[in-house]
Amino acid sequence: MADVLCSIEEARQNGTLQVFKKKTKYHEYQFLVRSEEEIKFNVSQNISTKPTGGEYFKPLFIPHYAQNGGPMVLEDLDHEDVWLDAGGHIGIFATRLLTQFPKVKKVYSYEPFHNNVEFLEQNVQMNGVQDRCEIIEKAIVADDSEQVEFYLSQDSGKHSVHHIRGRQVTTVPAENINTIIKEKGITAIKMDIEGLEYDMIRALNQESLDQIRLFIVEYHFHYSWLLENRSAKFTEILDIFRANFGELFVNPKTINGKHFITHFAGFKGR
Repeated sequence: MADVLCSIEEARQNGTLQVFKKKTKYHEYQFLVRSEEEIKFNVSQNISTKPTGGEYFKPLFIPHYAQNGGPMVLEDLDHEDVWLDAGGHIGIFATRLLTQFPKVKKVYSYEPFHNNVEFLEQNVQMNGVQDRCEIIEKAIVADDSEQVEFYLSQDSGKHSVHHIRGRQVTTVPAENINTIIKEKGITAIKMDIEGLEYDMIRALNQESLDQIRLFIVEYHFHYSWLLENRSAKFTEILDIFRANFGELFVNPKTINGKHFITHFAGFKGR
């Protein structure tokens, strides 16, 4: 099994570094990856041959997920937004967004793990979107901490600020989410922050919520702190979205279901 924590140079020395290519109707992609696992669990989950596919976008286009009207259309995403990519990983979401939707002004991609940042930088450059993607090597936090402990996983996309016993720990710089939204002029968010999403959404102030047009979340029930009182916590988050977004996209069976991970979104409407 490949070392999921390794740098580009270490992956090259280990013989696992490769360029994965995938042609779609909207872009011909190239991604520098460190393992077959990253192709299977990260690239393939996000880069769909269908323009409406991929784990973050697909829920927006499923009719029975649309709680307040119909599903979105592609033009709703091709908008002059400034995106916060909370959990940039190796740049797959940022690259997909910027290549498929040319009207998007900019993506601020926050990724605290330096070895992932190396891949992120290369991948946005290889796909020609580096001019609209600013990479910030920090964790996003709900409080005013300027640095936090960061817990490293054996899956390169599952590192977390939340304490997870038994993991290797490093210290990374951090920035408050409300500060980011205000100072960067964020109007859309993709959030995949491995178990911190409940605390982070609850920490958003009204000024931040008023500023966001579209908000896509990957929610992780399998972490013990989100599995406990699962229905109440998830309902609390959905209520925040209902109160602040005209349209909600969520699998109605998720609250009491057996899903380990789900994706949902709030949209201000057309």
